[in-house]
Amino acid sequence: MDLSKVKWIVIIAVVGGAIWLFTGAGVDAVYDKATDTLPGNDVQQDIVDEAMLSKWAGFLMATFQLEKAKKFYKSAIDRYPGNETLPQGKNFWWNVYQLARCHEKLKEYPEACDLLYLCWLNNADAIDERVKDNDTIRLRMEKLIEMHELFDRGYDFP
Repeated sequence: MDLSKVKWIVIIAVVGGAIWLFTGAGVDAVYDKATDTLPGNDVQQDIVDEAMLSKWAGFLMATFQLEKAKKFYKSAIDRYPGNETLPQGKNFWWNVYQLARCHEKLKEYPEACDLLYLCWLNNADAIDERVKDNDTIRLRMEKLIEMHELFDRGYDFP
């Protein structure tokens, strides 16, 4: 039995599927899959969904699809905030830090500073080792504040 034709059909289908995942429709399908259930009902599904949102947001940032990455990061942060009803996602502080970087790349400097300040206040580097240390975050904020004249934001550094 000759399977060479089947092999090529499978290869073409896999390559086509991979390419589709990189298109807008593919990204939207991933987002819909990650947000189709309500958080808090199934802990295991919440872990998978939060990880999916985080990983895809990182991929989208790496491929310079910053608006879409921002959407993924915001959804992960909003869905798993760590309040009294929903647990904090494993990647929460990393997502906050990455969202700040995303805002910075989009030239949304006040939003970037607000998120960096939130990371700095909560000592996010002690919670998630992927987040830069507080000195680096503070230095980055000071540069953004000075370069973009954000002195009126009311950040209180000791």
